[in-house]
Amino acid sequence: MATVQNLVDALAAGHRGHDRGISAIRLAARLDIPPRMLRELIAQANMEGHAVGGHPRRGYFMAANPEEAKEIAYHLIHRAKFGLLRASRILGKPILELAGQMTLDDVESQQGAEPCQQS
Repeated sequence: MATVQNLVDALAAGHRGHDRGISAIRLAARLDIPPRMLRELIAQANMEGHAVGGHPRRGYFMAANPEEAKEIAYHLIHRAKFGLLRASRILGKPILELAGQMTLDDVESQQGAEPCQQS
């Protein structure tokens, strides 16, 4: 079974930088796992602080520098905000009422994770 370290090693070996991505199908095959499991492994890598990102046309990659790491983080923030917006529309409640005074520390403690650090 592939590990986060296997994923990080595979990406660091030739897919560092958003312009050097690898498709999900090729990366999953390289790691000998199904593509759906690849997404879970990438999420786990992010939770461990590895700046692994992806783009529909360019594929998955490891950030090559702090700027790319920030782009990956901002993309994840945007997705989270959009998810809250969608939930608020479904429930007919303001986002602030859904999230309350939640902080990132609250989320991390619910996930049982340490705060992320850049790879």
